[in-house]
Amino acid sequence: MKRNSFYTAAIIFVLLAITAPVKSQVAINATGAEPHTSSMLDVSSTTKGFLMPRMTQAQRNSISSPTSGLIIFQTDGTKGIYFYDGSLGSWVFQGSGTSTWDVDSNGINYQSGNIGIQADSDPVASLYVDGYPPINSYVSIFHNSRSNAAANGIKIKAGAASPSTSTKFIGFFKDIDNIVGAIGYDGSGNLILSTISDKSFKSNIHETKYSLGNLMKVKVRDFNWKENNKPSTGFVAQELYEVFPEAVIVPEDKNEPWMISPTTLIPVMVKSIQDQQKIIQSQEEKIKSLEDRLSAIEKLLAK
Repeated sequence: MKRNSFYTAAIIFVLLAITAPVKSQVAINATGAEPHTSSMLDVSSTTKGFLMPRMTQAQRNSISSPTSGLIIFQTDGTKGIYFYDGSLGSWVFQGSGTSTWDVDSNGINYQSGNIGIQADSDPVASLYVDGYPPINSYVSIFHNSRSNAAANGIKIKAGAASPSTSTKFIGFFKDIDNIVGAIGYDGSGNLILSTISDKSFKSNIHETKYSLGNLMKVKVRDFNWKENNKPSTGFVAQELYEVFPEAVIVPEDKNEPWMISPTTLIPVMVKSIQDQQKIIQSQEEKIKSLEDRLSAIEKLLAK
């Protein structure tokens, strides 16, 4: 009878244990503290850390149908914590002990104090942007959206102290290494717009076909800008194109305005001054000859 009572009590205890509510939060600690009310799993320690699953990049990529929010630690390549972003359909890097971070392989990344945007490799400058925008678009746009007249664009400072004559505020390159021009500083407070003129970049060098006669055909106009009716003096691109097309930039997009390159006119101006100087020297020689002849006649008449 006692044995039957024992079995009966054991069965009742098991049934109560099975039917009792299961606690939905878990705390792991050495103090017996309850889990925080906002957490499903509360792990606390002052002497040990949390060790998440560790794996290689290949092992990570072989995870079948990862769910959004899945977290692992990658042990090779760019080491660090990754989580799976279902909206991107890719693993997102969260950084490592080398102070690096990125959004994805073609997004934003940070390496050793440098920030790269759409850079395929580690950024090589404080801010490195490497994009592939649509044709006739831009890699970067800086827009000051203030509506008043005091809205400025970009402020550029080069050097901790006063810039030197070799300082380039902006360098222009046709690819990553080959410079084609720059906006620099002359050491005396003036900006310099420089372009390549090195002999090694040129071939078929000969005397220009342009002269003073061409410069005399250039029309200098007074006009008002339609935007603000402000008066100005200068050239009209379409008129200048008829005389010196090299100085005019004709856009491929017909909706864009024609532009001119004023510095391209400088060689023509120099050549015209040279031509003019030759005329002046020739006239001076003629005047000197006439003066000598006049002086000789005066001497004959004085006898």
